[in-house]
Amino acid sequence: MTEEKQRGNLRATLALSQEEARSGTERTITLPDERKVSLFVYPGAYSGQKIHLAGRGELTTDGTVGDLIITLTVPSADSFAAQPFVSNASDAKMNSIYPTPSPHSPAYQSAMRHPYTPPVPSSEPFGPHQSYYTPAPPFRIFPQQQRFLSMERSPLMTAATVILVLMLLIGGSLVLYTTVYVPHKASSDATATAIAQTTQIAKANATTSAQQAATATAIYHATATAIAQVQNDYTTITSSMPYLNDPLQTPYVTSWDINSNCRFTGGAYHVTSSAQKTIALCLATYTRFSNFALQIHMNILKGDGGGIVFRADANSSQNYLLKISPSGNYEFDYYPDQTGKTAQAIASDSSTSLKAGLNQDNIICVIARGDTMNFYFNGQYVTTAKDGSLTSGQIGVTADDGTNATEVAYTQAQVWIL
Repeated sequence: MTEEKQRGNLRATLALSQEEARSGTERTITLPDERKVSLFVYPGAYSGQKIHLAGRGELTTDGTVGDLIITLTVPSADSFAAQPFVSNASDAKMNSIYPTPSPHSPAYQSAMRHPYTPPVPSSEPFGPHQSYYTPAPPFRIFPQQQRFLSMERSPLMTAATVILVLMLLIGGSLVLYTTVYVPHKASSDATATAIAQTTQIAKANATTSAQQAATATAIYHATATAIAQVQNDYTTITSSMPYLNDPLQTPYVTSWDINSNCRFTGGAYHVTSSAQKTIALCLATYTRFSNFALQIHMNILKGDGGGIVFRADANSSQNYLLKISPSGNYEFDYYPDQTGKTAQAIASDSSTSLKAGLNQDNIICVIARGDTMNFYFNGQYVTTAKDGSLTSGQIGVTADDGTNATEVAYTQAQVWIL
């Protein structure tokens, strides 16, 4: 086993174009074990130059990792004879450099302005580094030139020299202006424009967010104000003297229906339904209200639920029906006829204002004005529904047998004329 193999070193050759060698480049090479390694070749590279990447070689038998040594090859050309980084020492010399800098960093810009000046190495590199091994150039012996005691230059030659120097200075300034200043100025202007646009967008977004927040706040306050108004409406109405105050212990003057599903017993008006998917309806025959407030106490003794009916017509079977279930759900429907197949759901939800379960006394109230109907459970506003299908009619109560026989007891029916 060779010493090179024992150390785990890998060697590779990287071919560069003259332009890449002159201006520098960043390349990625693939190693035999399919690893990919990226390296930065600084401006002024030349054939025979070696780049040393520490710790990028193979794993040795003693557990250490060797180095990767890359030899550069560049096509020869008369216009590319300069070889920077060449040491005058007789032995090879290693120049450590930092990892590849960013193209926008000051170090990289300095390298671009002075491509043949190598960066000064740090005494403490930040991590695995790449190194340049620069072999000493061969010594060449030139014949000794004849010495002249004096030499006089003609005015023409002096003028030509001055003109040449001026042209070189002007040309260099133009190159510096076009290659460094102009791109840097364009980049700075573009950056400033991008920052200005970003600032404008941020301000616009902030303005939009503020407007949305203000709108949401306004909506919240408007909603809170509206709720307070309808809640205050309930308090004002129910605090006044009712037009009708029926304890629902006897048929009273309103002449409530009395049949197998509707009867007075135990000091309450009981409504029962024993046929599945059937709603038993019991009306106060002699009532007819348009704009009003109706409030009644409801107690579901068993089954699936009950509710109140208003603006009903016993002849056409049209009515509005608010259904309440023991689970705390409610549903408000419009019934155009008695079949139930054409019923139209207007509103439905659950409410924490309802006392869930059987044998719970819940106070149900509706305030109806025109096509607007506000609903209250146990004195708390719950929702508003709008529908103009019915304008006046009778009031009543129900028992809803969805899948279970149902019985509901009602007491204290009150009506306020609005």
